[in-house]
Order: sequence, then C-alpha cells, then structure tokens
Amino acid sequence: MIYVTSGRNRHSQSPVTPPKRSLRLRSNLCSRCAEIDLDALLSRQHKTQAGQLAQDLSPVPNWKIDSCALCSLLSSTIDLRHWPAGRKVPLRTYSSNKMEDKAWNSISTNLLQAGYSGRYIISQPGGMEGPVRIIKDEIEKTSFENVKSWISLCQNKHTKICSNEDPSFVPGLKLIDCITSDIILAEDKPYLALSYVWG
Repeated sequence: MIYVTSGRNRHSQSPVTPPKRSLRLRSNLCSRCAEIDLDALLSRQHKTQAGQLAQDLSPVPNWKIDSCALCSLLSSTIDLRHWPAGRKVPLRTYSSNKMEDKAWNSISTNLLQAGYSGRYIISQPGGMEGPVRIIKDEIEKTSFENVKSWISLCQNKHTKICSNEDPSFVPGLKLIDCITSDIILAEDKPYLALSYVWG
C-alpha cells in the first residue's frame, strides 16, 4: 500500500487527502506514469541524505490528473498554487533511514517526493498495519490521551516494528512506595516517577 504524508512541515502532519474521486476507480495510468517503475523506485538503495532524482516530470498542466491515478496522487502532494505552471517537477526517492529528518528513522522504507513540498509518498513497510504517520508535534501541546493512543497503536498494530523483546526494567532496581514509605523491588511495577524531593 502507498500513503501520502507530510514530513517537514510541523503544522501539517496528518496524511494528505487525495482528490475526492477514489484512486481505485481510476486505476488507469497515462503513458508517462505507466513507464515509472514504482517497485524499483521504492526498493532502490540510497547512500546519502539527499536521496536520488528518479526523473524530471513534465510541468503540472500537462498531467492527466482527471484520468490517471498516479498523476492525481502526485498532484495531491504539491501545493499547485505555488508551483510555476511551466516548471518541470523533480521526482526524488529517499531512504527513511538516511534522511536528515530523523523522525523517519523509526520505519525502514523508501519515500517518493514530487517537487519540494515536504510531503512524501511512502510504501507500506512489511509487517505494519494501518497508515504510516510520523508524529512530530510538540508533546507538551498534546493531551496525554493522544500519547496513550499512540502507544496503544504501536503495541497493537506495529508489534514486529515497535516491540522490544527484552524487558526494559533494571534488575535489582528498588523504589520508594510513596504511600507506605517502604523500599520495594521495581520488577513488577509498570511505572516509576523521578522526584527531586527525594534528593
């Protein structure tokens, strides 16, 4: 599966919504898009953060947005109001592991970018269910319910990617029970809090 999501712009992190018509209904590709080998582009090796130029696409007014699924998908990633009408559009590929934006390092996949919008078309990494979203909003501004839902999503859907086989507790770690003031072993406690009060 392929998803469109935003990566660089902090204020537009939700997936980009493609135009109203379903891409499944428009499975035909124009002659230009039919020649693009998406399998090869989304599996190629990258050695640098800069990614690789796949090809320069024709200017947007020449695209078959209403009849070609890929033209429509690519156009949904570009802010057409700010793209010069006669300018070719570079189609670049990136590796999530090599990108300067470290938020992408949590998954291992390749990304496509049309133009320079900061929006990417990403292939679904193997073993992951649900849409891929990179969460970069400042946590302080987000409610704890959102954070809990993100953790729950990772635990329930991304078990092959986000799971940690070794328990993360420290053997022999002891805690102070704040109610009884007793010192107890921490091995079966899911949470602990650090406090400056205890010195």
